[in-house]
Amino acid sequence: MKELFKNWLIKNNKPNRYVNTITTISNDLQKVNYKDYDLYSITDPTIAKKIKNDYFKFNQYFDKNKRGNNMYSSAFDRYIEFLLDYRNSIHLNNNIFPDEIEESNHLYEGTKKQIIVNSYERNPKARQICINHYGYECQICGFNFKETYGDIGKDFIHVHHIVDLATIGKNYKIDPIKDMIPVCPNCHAMLHRKKPAYTPQELKQLIQNKNNN
Repeated sequence: MKELFKNWLIKNNKPNRYVNTITTISNDLQKVNYKDYDLYSITDPTIAKKIKNDYFKFNQYFDKNKRGNNMYSSAFDRYIEFLLDYRNSIHLNNNIFPDEIEESNHLYEGTKKQIIVNSYERNPKARQICINHYGYECQICGFNFKETYGDIGKDFIHVHHIVDLATIGKNYKIDPIKDMIPVCPNCHAMLHRKKPAYTPQELKQLIQNKNNN
């Protein structure tokens, strides 16, 4: 994510010193209530915004930002802009993460709709059944947002459809436990790096192979 941010800054004629500033902010956060924290480990702009608010609640960092002519707040703002662009680019490439819609009494999914590209309706009831079964821990890498970020990470996780709805093209009745798993945004993005998507087992094996090298 760090290199992507650097490339984004260059492309948008923004100061590339913000790359190191984000690293400095991450180090600052580790000194307070974000153990082993790295801003470059997240992909969600909403979480970045919440962390920005937390960061400047500390007087020492608020004052440091003021002394530095708002360099730290500017870096945060640029990083949030980058995450928004990054998320939009994923949508434009048709790697669309689940977008839950209105409640339904039946666990059916797959109705095609037009947004920017064709996506598929997602059922929030099925999503919650899946999470109730597995919990909020990524079923591929084991990441847990609450353990890393504290209260702002509570009850946050993506849910991945193991069978890609785009390959089905019709309504079907899903099993929220067999057909869906909770995954962190990073693993979710990696699952969709090819079409059809990697299976959870394939991605786990890739991680294991990387760790064994």
